[in-house]
Amino acid sequence: MTRKLLLAALLAVGAVLPGAADVRVDVRAPEQVFDLGTIHAASGEAVLVGEGETVPGDLYAFAGTVRIDGTVAGDAWAAARRVRVTGRVGGDLGAGGAAVIVTGEIGGDLRASGASLVLRGGVERNALLMGARIVIGRDARIGGTLYASGGHVRIEGRVDGPVRVTAGKVVLGGTIGGAVRVDCDELEILPGCHVAGDLEYDTRTEPRVPEGAVAGKVTRVDLGRARREAEGCHGSSVSIRSLFAPTLGLAWRVLFHGYLAFVSLVTGILLFLFFRRFLASAVDRCADWGGLGASFGTGLVSLLLLLVLGVICIFPFLMIPLGFGVWCLLGALLFFGGVVGKAIAGCLVLRPFLRRAVHPVLALVVGVLVTWLVGLVPWLGGFVSLLVTLTGMGAVLLRLYDAGAGTGASA
Repeated sequence: MTRKLLLAALLAVGAVLPGAADVRVDVRAPEQVFDLGTIHAASGEAVLVGEGETVPGDLYAFAGTVRIDGTVAGDAWAAARRVRVTGRVGGDLGAGGAAVIVTGEIGGDLRASGASLVLRGGVERNALLMGARIVIGRDARIGGTLYASGGHVRIEGRVDGPVRVTAGKVVLGGTIGGAVRVDCDELEILPGCHVAGDLEYDTRTEPRVPEGAVAGKVTRVDLGRARREAEGCHGSSVSIRSLFAPTLGLAWRVLFHGYLAFVSLVTGILLFLFFRRFLASAVDRCADWGGLGASFGTGLVSLLLLLVLGVICIFPFLMIPLGFGVWCLLGALLFFGGVVGKAIAGCLVLRPFLRRAVHPVLALVVGVLVTWLVGLVPWLGGFVSLLVTLTGMGAVLLRLYDAGAGTGASA
C-alpha cells in the first residue's frame, strides 16, 4: 500500500514538473524517469519506449501519448489520450485513453478502456475491454477469456477461451474456442466464423447463423431476465447492490461493513494518537446544532465544488495534473471526513447519557458501531453514511481554516 501511495505521489509531481516536452524511458538514461525499486514511473507530453529498449520492471505512464515499441519486462499501466503498443509487455497491460492500439504481444492480461480499442496482436491470458468501438483484428489472438462491453464490437481474430459480449452491435467473424454469450441489439455472424462451444444470444432482431458456424447449441435467451433473477431483483430496476455484488446476502453485508468499520476505527485511533487536539477540536465544533449545520453545509458545498472542478479539469489535457490532484484531495477529505464524522455521531449518541465530556476515542468506537449497524439497512444506511461523512468533512475543513487563521489550537 505504501509503495502505491508513493507511486501516485511521484506521478502527480512528475506531471506538473516543468521540463522537456517528451519523457523518454531509456535504460541508458535512467535519470529521466522516477525509479522506485522495480517500478518506473514517467509523465509528460509523451512517454516512449523505443525499439530495442527494455524497461526491467513495471512501467506506470501518465502522458498525452504513450508508445511502447520496445519491451516492458513487468506490468505496464498507461493513462493517455493515445496508447500504442507495438513491442512486448511481459506482464499485464492496463490502458485507458481515447485510443488504445495493441499490435504487439502481452504476456499476461489486457485491461483497456477508451473510445476506440483495437487489438491486432497477441494476449496470452484474458482480455477485458470497454469502449465505444472495439475491434479484435484478424491477426489478434487471445489465449483466455474475452470480456467486451461497448457500442460496437467486432471480433475477427482467434479467442481460445469463452467470449462474453454486451454491446449495441456485435460482429462475429473469428475463431472462438469456447462458448459465446452475446447481449446486444444486433448480432451479425460473418461467413468463416467458427464457434467451438455453444452460442447464447439476446438480441432485438433474429441473427442469421451460417451453416456450420457453431459447433454447439444455438439458443436465444433473455439474458437481461437471467441477470435480474441471479441478482435477486424483480422487475426492470437494478439496485446499486447488484452492480457490485450480485450474490451479496446479509452475511456478506455484515462482513463488508464490518471491514469498513474496522478500517475507520484503526484510522481514527491513529489520528487521535498523532493529532489528538486537532481531532478533539474538530469534534467539538459540532457540540450544538449550529456547529452541526455549519459543518454539514461546509462539507456539502466543498463536495460539489471539488466535483465540478475535477470534471472541468478532465477536458483540457493540460489541466489533467490539476484534476488528478483535485480527485486525490476529494478522496482524502471524504475518507478522513468519514472517520471524524463517526466520532461526531458517537458524541451525539453518548452526550445524553454522560455528564462529563465525551472522550474522542470512546465517541469514535460508539460512532463506528452505530454507523455499522445502520449501514446494514438498505438505502437508510447509505443516506446516513453520506450525512455523517459530509458533516465530518466540513468539521475538518473548518478546523483547518481556524488553524490557518491562527484561531484554533495547534494540532
